[in-house]
Amino acid sequence: VPVTLPTPLTCQIIGEAVILKKTFAKYFQEFSNARNAAAGAARRIDTDGADHLRFYAFTLVPGDDAVTKKALTNVTTEFAALAYLQDLGFDIPPFKVVKARKDLPNAVAQQLLDIWRHALTERAKMPFDVDGHVVKVNSFMKTEALGISNQCPVAHRAMKWRGQQIAEAVITGLFVSVGRSGKLTPVAVFSPT
Repeated sequence: VPVTLPTPLTCQIIGEAVILKKTFAKYFQEFSNARNAAAGAARRIDTDGADHLRFYAFTLVPGDDAVTKKALTNVTTEFAALAYLQDLGFDIPPFKVVKARKDLPNAVAQQLLDIWRHALTERAKMPFDVDGHVVKVNSFMKTEALGISNQCPVAHRAMKWRGQQIAEAVITGLFVSVGRSGKLTPVAVFSPT
């Protein structure tokens, strides 16, 4: 993560903090996997382990001020945003471009499925643990036009793989939790088998 930005911006930079597999093997044997180790290191008050975190930026949410709007005038697509984040000094995740063809509407779905399957076979070679892909519509205008459903843009879809660690458990109880707003949430109590 860059210490300073070359351009003053008011924005949110969203991404994921990970621990590389080689770092996990060397320093974090007490954790069951690198994702748990990264979550634990990020939450620690004493910052122990935080120096082993690596941040990958994947979303830029601009502020509403004039300086930021001017700096981001040409950032109108996901790819432009990723390139901009990289120019600022952030690591970005690897990505592939899939272009839609109006004459072959099923071709895009097949390309996405092929990329997903290929990445699944290459998963072990990645420097950090991954659990799938996120597919996004490139154009910010189209993303905005599609809207938001359940606090997630309709233009973004997660394509997850089956977990590598699978465990069995038995539900030993159910209860209802009441939130501050009065919302009722069912909660299951599990016991490992």
